[in-house]
This record gives sequence, structure tokens and C-alpha cells, in this order.
Amino acid sequence: MNRAARQRFEQDCRQGLEHAMRALVQLLGEPAVVTAGGVREAVTSRLEPVLASPADAVALSLQLLGDAEGSLLLLFDRPGMVALLHRLTGLPEPLAEDLGRSTLQEIGNILVSSFLSSLGRGRRVTLLPSVPLLLEADPAALAEAVRHHLGPVGEQVLLLDFHFGLGPAGAVAAGRLLLLPTAEALRTLTDPAA
Repeated sequence: MNRAARQRFEQDCRQGLEHAMRALVQLLGEPAVVTAGGVREAVTSRLEPVLASPADAVALSLQLLGDAEGSLLLLFDRPGMVALLHRLTGLPEPLAEDLGRSTLQEIGNILVSSFLSSLGRGRRVTLLPSVPLLLEADPAALAEAVRHHLGPVGEQVLLLDFHFGLGPAGAVAAGRLLLLPTAEALRTLTDPAA
């Protein structure tokens, strides 16, 4: 990706996360903050190092549908997400309960749907997510799932690190969004003319 394409794509990604934050505020009824770093690139054949951070993670996998196909993986650091889910549900061990897991899936669905909607507007394409699937595994098992179970992907992976939190001093979870587009979808998503 050339410099102009990267800058435009990063701008669209930040707008996508801001859009996701507004959607979460409406759902949760309290202030939510989502902050993003820059977009980085990796390759699917070397995913283990990428998936090793956060070290203790919980993941949601989704299919990327619409005008660009591929897969998405949304990683959250487990301790931060457990604290956030505890605050939302009141459950002491939210990932051990159906309510906590479904709350995490709904948070992921809202984040990804809002993000893709905004990114698609910026790129002038329709981007839709599938229903999220909760994955709890070590980095090697997650990498295997990405390569064999998440659908069509190309060699390039686009990474976006972010932090998601509730309220000014609420629970915070670090996250990483991995876009694993097909080769054609990568061109669609990073086209600087969009």
C-alpha cells in the first residue's frame, strides 16, 4: 500500500471506530471511548506473532461480505474484557456464562458493523459482517483457525490496534482488529481513488 493509500485508509478506519463508539454509547447508555493506532500490515503465513498480543486474548471471528470478501478477527485482552463485561452484566465470571459471552458477541457485532459501515462509505463499497463466532484459544490455535476456518483470505492482513473503554475511569480493554481480505478485496479497500 503506498503512502497516500495508507493515509486515506487509516483516516477511514479512525472514522469507522468513531462511528462504532457512537453506536456503543447509544446501546450502553453511558460514555464509551474507542481510540485507534495506525494500520499495520502482516502476512497470513506469519500470524502467530500478530495474534500473541494481547497475550491472554478472547477473539471473535466474522466473515467479511459484500463488495469485498474475506474474514475479520477481533481480539480483546481477556482481563480488560472480563472487567468490562462484569461492569455491564454484574457477573463475576462473565465469559463462563451465556449472558457474558452473548454480551461480548453483541459488543463485537456493534463495533464491527459500525466500523465496516463507515469504512464502506469512505471506500464507496458495501461491507457487511457475518454473525460473530466466539473463539477462546492460544495464538497458534487462533492462527490455525484463521487459515482454515474463517473463509477466503489473501496473503495480506491489515491490523488496527485500539482501546475500548466505558466512562472516564471505567473498565478498558485493549483490542486488535485483523482484516484478512481476499487479494481482490484488498485492492478494493486500499484503492486511493475511492
